[in-house]
Amino acid sequence: MNVIRRTKILIKCTKCGKEFDMWDEQLNASFTKIPTYGSKYDGETISISLCTDCFDKVVDYIHNKQTEEQ
Repeated sequence: MNVIRRTKILIKCTKCGKEFDMWDEQLNASFTKIPTYGSKYDGETISISLCTDCFDKVVDYIHNKQTEEQ
């Protein structure tokens, strides 16, 4: 008899270290980029995963900076 085992992949927020819950997984605010020439991270692989709280904080920060510059 074959037994199928499912292994849950543990994802932690890059900013705060929180283990992702259902809502964080549903948001799926994760990405991987390899910046090119012009970035101080040129050629490095950058992987970021944000929980819902940190995603909101980052978006609020960017939005507030844009508002200040206008």
